[in-house]
Amino acid sequence: MPTATFTPTAMLTPMPTTVAVAAAQERTYTVQSGDTLSGIAGRFGITTQALMAANGITDSTRLLRVGQELVIPAQGATPLPLPTPTPAPPTPTPSPTTTPAAAMRHAAPELKNPGDGTPYSGGVETLIELNWDSVGTLAADEEYVVHVGIVDADGETEWLQEGPLNEQPLKGLSWSMPDWMHGQASQESGRTYRWFVQVEWVIRDEAGNVVSHQPISPQSERCSFSWQ
Repeated sequence: MPTATFTPTAMLTPMPTTVAVAAAQERTYTVQSGDTLSGIAGRFGITTQALMAANGITDSTRLLRVGQELVIPAQGATPLPLPTPTPAPPTPTPSPTTTPAAAMRHAAPELKNPGDGTPYSGGVETLIELNWDSVGTLAADEEYVVHVGIVDADGETEWLQEGPLNEQPLKGLSWSMPDWMHGQASQESGRTYRWFVQVEWVIRDEAGNVVSHQPISPQSERCSFSWQ
């Protein structure tokens, strides 16, 4: 009787679902102008979620402050999953192209007044109006956002006003310094204030409160003035 011949079947080795990332010591990073959470995370080879968790940040749309210290977690603390291959459909259907909410839609605003280094005296009674040139027609969900800060003796800026206000959207080309900001800058710095303007995409609730916002233009130049 003939003997049946069996061909051995090759054993398949399961692929790992994660890749180990070489552990590194935790470090800190000082935020520079133009930095974003995703950009910093990519620079250090970590996920944006890991960076947010390490710094107690819950809102991914939050604007970072220049000079802010961020904790960069060790790369090995959170293994990154390998992408799962997805078979291509037999008849692919092209998807419409969409514009991300954070895409730059406008050029940076150009500041007009006050000019860099302008001195003001007269105290809180002095009207200081910040002016800039138009970037063009703004959509209903777009508005100007004024950033104002005080300069310390070392030239560093502490921002007092960084995002859209919970009031009427700022569509005009001027903004008046509020009384409460007078005296915030130190005498050692010459009572110096710093400001810039940016166009942002802003979502508000029915009461006018800001729900979320994203920059949609580069920052303008930064100008300073003194307010005695």
